Amino acid sequence: MRVLKVVITSILIGCALVIIPLLVPMLAGYKLVVIETGSMEPILHVGSLCYVKEASIIHENDIVTYFTGEDNDVLVTHRVIGINMDGTYKLKGDNSNMEDKNRVTDENIMGVTKFNVPYMGYLVQFLATVNGKVLTVGFIVVLSLLTELLDILIKRKKVRKST
Repeated sequence: MRVLKVVITSILIGCALVIIPLLVPMLAGYKLVVIETGSMEPILHVGSLCYVKEASIIHENDIVTYFTGEDNDVLVTHRVIGINMDGTYKLKGDNSNMEDKNRVTDENIMGVTKFNVPYMGYLVQFLATVNGKVLTVGFIVVLSLLTELLDILIKRKKVRKST
């Protein structure tokens, strides 16, 4: 029974070690962005989780995430390769030969990538799905029930030994 309790505790600690790096930066104002294409390879791999923070000043060579598309509903993460005289930015993916055609202004920019965790984005994307949420809740319920069951069995064992 002790082994099972250690296993359950280890699983809970492991879950905390995955969840804390996701939540704490969000509390510090970071936004999480998952890289979905190879345009920034080899710096940002597909599936990387980028921690993006608002910046008052954008510099050449910064990796920024910006909104584009007809309704500004598409996110793109690319490198600033220049700043135009009108204050708009020239951007390009590191793995691309062509500069972005979009006219990107400060209003379009979500922020600058401060750091990233390779492949963690796959987990974030999965947890955002219905299946991921159901699995997470189910996992927590099962672990909680196992912990309670273990406590009951340990108490029974102690009562039997004392009598």
